[in-house]
Amino acid sequence: MRSVLRVIVLIATMAALTGCLEALGGDKAGGPQEPGPQPSARAKEPQPQPPTRAKEPLWGDWFGKKDVKVEATLAEIDAVCRLKSDSAMYEGLKAIARRPDLSKAAQVRLAKPAIEKLYSPADKEEVLLILIKNPSFSHEAKMEILAYIEKLPEETKIKVLSAINNRTIEADQGW
Repeated sequence: MRSVLRVIVLIATMAALTGCLEALGGDKAGGPQEPGPQPSARAKEPQPQPPTRAKEPLWGDWFGKKDVKVEATLAEIDAVCRLKSDSAMYEGLKAIARRPDLSKAAQVRLAKPAIEKLYSPADKEEVLLILIKNPSFSHEAKMEILAYIEKLPEETKIKVLSAINNRTIEADQGW
């Protein structure tokens, strides 16, 4: 009986040690693994990543086809937001906000970076006011602006809220 017990304890110990060796980097046979390629002495510079594409269509018809014009505008907004220069980002967002046929998705996508990524409060204010005065300004964009309005300085908040309010009054009067 004792010899059977010793064999069971010995087998359990071997199994536990084999698992430990695998966890420490050994192969299943218990030997060390072959070393992989050694990193070069010079550190490689990070490669630029290609722009990401929308994972699902944001707008489309009943059959799920993408609206290429909307997708292209969204990609353009994303590209402008990746610019390092604040003035270039400001000019790019301002130019996109002026487009008279700007889609709802593009308006929503433009509002958040205008508030969060632009440095100057005056630049933020101008881009948002251009967007609000856009003939195609949507309720979805209005909701997005209002969701992030607390991140704006008080003076800018007042001007943006006033523009939204005036826009709502004009729309109610049939302008």
